[in-house]
Amino acid sequence: MNINSSVGSMFDSVTESAGVRAGLILTESNLRQVLSSTHPNEPDPWWDWPTTAWVRLRAEEVEQLVVDALYGVGAIPDKLSPDALIAQFVKANLTKIKRPPPEYLDFGPFELDREELRYPSPKVRIYQYMTWGQSELLSGRVPPGFEPIADQYQLRSLLYNDMIEPGTKWDGALPLDLLFDLKDRGGQITADSKSAPLIDQRFIDYLHAQPTDLERMDWRQLEYLCGEYFRRMGYEVVVTAPSGDGGIDVVASRMDGAEGPDIVLIQAKRLSGKRQVDINVVKALWADVMEAESSTRGLITTTTRLAKGAREYTEARNYRLGAAERTHVEQWIANLTTYPRAD
Repeated sequence: MNINSSVGSMFDSVTESAGVRAGLILTESNLRQVLSSTHPNEPDPWWDWPTTAWVRLRAEEVEQLVVDALYGVGAIPDKLSPDALIAQFVKANLTKIKRPPPEYLDFGPFELDREELRYPSPKVRIYQYMTWGQSELLSGRVPPGFEPIADQYQLRSLLYNDMIEPGTKWDGALPLDLLFDLKDRGGQITADSKSAPLIDQRFIDYLHAQPTDLERMDWRQLEYLCGEYFRRMGYEVVVTAPSGDGGIDVVASRMDGAEGPDIVLIQAKRLSGKRQVDINVVKALWADVMEAESSTRGLITTTTRLAKGAREYTEARNYRLGAAERTHVEQWIANLTTYPRAD
């Protein structure tokens, strides 16, 4: 089946379907970016056309676009199509099922006579199995151990329309753009391993899928990200208030470490482009570490890198002064994400 639609209407359809499933409110600009990242070599993609232009896509292509969008925001671990998941499920269960239930024997894309229904060809039998597998995955009636495949299928299939119960108010979506333009920066926050996350998991997953956006995030979100990383490492964390913090953005404390107490003073610098952390910032943090008798070390965290002099100054202080540059922060995010990627 082909779908004829304006580019603008197609944007609306894909952003709504992917957004509901990912729990994110996606804009047209967001969708353009994630589809470009998942189709880096696509010649003249339709999402770059004017919104008034018309596009003709097959139904399975639209479904795959939703899958690609979900993958592009980090909501799913791979770009497998719904049909590929059905095939996985059916193949794994062939030894348990000699043939599909009778109600699927008359399903097929062909005009079949009674004899062929009794002795279906391999092509028809495959279609019957796929129809059976689709029904089982949609309903959730799967053998133990196959729940993850059913969950992933329901996320990806446009046939599954029960993501929100009819008649209920659903407010679980967050605007993706809030990651880059935080409206409320709040005050001081204290958290430990039992506390709620300091930064939404959906944003962490998105940054893992789109690491080029790391330096675009709000500076306060970077502080929350630092706090969240140490919180999950077992530290008690204090993210200081946006103003009057004395240059310290996060204090991470762990009193029961193998080598004794560890109290880390963290300065987070959200920079972009070719900007680097200069030596004066590092010296100021070192002064805070030396002044605070209880602290064990200081850590400069940045979305770019340290200038040469700043790095040399840091390295000269060994364990008591460290740096988490762009690659380190990306590794933090990889450790925190729901679906780590090898690429």
